Amino acid sequence: MKFATAAALVPFLAAFTSAVPTPQNSPPPHRDSNNGTIIYPYATSTYAVWSGAINYGTNYGLVQKTQTSSDISTLVTFDFPASTAGRKCAFNFRLTNSATVTGTGQADVFTSLDNPKGSTTDWPQGNLRDQNAGRIQAVKGGPATLVMAFGNQGPFDCPAGHRYTGELVPTGDYDEIRWDVYTEGPEIIVY
Repeated sequence: MKFATAAALVPFLAAFTSAVPTPQNSPPPHRDSNNGTIIYPYATSTYAVWSGAINYGTNYGLVQKTQTSSDISTLVTFDFPASTAGRKCAFNFRLTNSATVTGTGQADVFTSLDNPKGSTTDWPQGNLRDQNAGRIQAVKGGPATLVMAFGNQGPFDCPAGHRYTGELVPTGDYDEIRWDVYTEGPEIIVY
């Protein structure tokens, strides 16, 4: 995975093993920027690790570990428009100064074997976690930095016309990263 900034991570989405065609609904929000097209998550969902409950389509992302309540991770689902065919993509995690970052402020980034379809109380334990793509350090007011990477580094081929989900998982004994999905958080930069 490679951040749009100088920090590089392993290809976040390149390790996905299944592709789900994009449904016939509106494409994900995106806008042009100086770095190319930015693809924002189609859906952001929180996952209560201890119970398996998913709160689908939230307006915030939360990565939390407190030792007194269920660990919370966040699933981010991206739709890659057909227009990204033949282009390169890179994962970026950017926060504003309004975000919450306490404890370790770190998250492990995993690929997921499936995409959540709605809220549920019985999403499989382990959240269908697949490959660990890396560990990031959240930074208020800027892009996350790389703590540890696994696998191939650099931009990856955009999986045009497909939907993929990744999971941000808390690390350490105490960790909280909370963001507003409308102004900050995970995004894919298309080059």
